[in-house]
Amino acid sequence: MPEKAVSLDELAIQLEIRNSILDNLEVAVFVTDLATNRIVYANAMTRRMYGNEELAGRICWEVRNERKRCGFCPIPYLLKNPGKGYQWEWAIDDRYFRLYDSIIPWEKGRVAHMHCMVEITKPLDS
Repeated sequence: MPEKAVSLDELAIQLEIRNSILDNLEVAVFVTDLATNRIVYANAMTRRMYGNEELAGRICWEVRNERKRCGFCPIPYLLKNPGKGYQWEWAIDDRYFRLYDSIIPWEKGRVAHMHCMVEITKPLDS
C-alpha cells in the first residue's frame, strides 16, 4: 500500500508535537549539522542553560566562546565509529552531567550530531 502524502499542516503538527516533547524534558538536547557545525535545533532546557538565547544557526563552539571545536567533542569518535553512540560524564562548577552523543539523520538528507545532557549532581528525590 503506497504511503499517503503528508500535508504541510500535518507536518507542522508533527513538528509541534516533537518540540513539545523535547521542550518538556529535564534533559538538554541540541543538534548540529555535521557539514556546517551550526546548531539546527536546541530544546528549551538547552536554551535556558545559555541564558534563553536563540541558538539555532550559531556554530556550536562559538556558543561556548571557543574559537574551534572543543577538545572534548565526541564528533571525531562518532565519525570513526559509525552506528555507535558515545556516553560520558563532565563536571563544571561542582555540577556533574551525563552526556549522550550520536550521529543521526536530519532534514533534507543532512547528517547531524545529537547531544543530550542530564545533570546528575544530586540524586532524584525518593
